[in-house]
Amino acid sequence: MRNEHAPAQLCGGGPQQQPSGSGNGSQTPRCAGTSGCGCHPPHLATATIAGVFLTIFINYIDRTNLAFASVQMNEELGFSSTLYGLGAGIFFLV
Repeated sequence: MRNEHAPAQLCGGGPQQQPSGSGNGSQTPRCAGTSGCGCHPPHLATATIAGVFLTIFINYIDRTNLAFASVQMNEELGFSSTLYGLGAGIFFLV
């Protein structure tokens, strides 16, 4: 729960006083995380989302490749299903 009387974290400018009626002089942030506030570069969210989706796509390709390679890899290397499962599980964690 947010403490209304604590100093607000401001982004790009000084504090604004609360509108009349409160009388306690508490500060409110100018930026509430909305786009277009001028606090964050506009391309930051786009670049972050694009990077996340690219990473998820590459991860999917790697996992699919591991699944297709498992049949031949288990035969050639002599892995049991338990050993392969352990290795694949560790791979999926990373």
